[in-house]
Amino acid sequence: MALFHGRRARIALIFVVASVPGVQQYRMIQKSFDHLIVEIVPGREYSPATLKKVEEHVKDVLGRDLRAEVLMVREIPKDPSGKLRRVISEVKLS
Repeated sequence: MALFHGRRARIALIFVVASVPGVQQYRMIQKSFDHLIVEIVPGREYSPATLKKVEEHVKDVLGRDLRAEVLMVREIPKDPSGKLRRVISEVKLS
């Protein structure tokens, strides 16, 4: 994942989202350098605070200037090969 200030996101971000109680599955979609959508499938420990916790953890790792949208979804579809992609970047690097 490329960030707006030229850094690359650390792999630790993946573990940050997975460590939040109430997250069963997740996927991050980078729409632009400063816009990230995080989809989560709720798990057993899900509460109304889960979405906010994910947002705060993501911003702690990637920066407060990031526009992070955290959405609850019923399922995360697999790609045509049958794999579940946890990180998708739609940013074109030059």
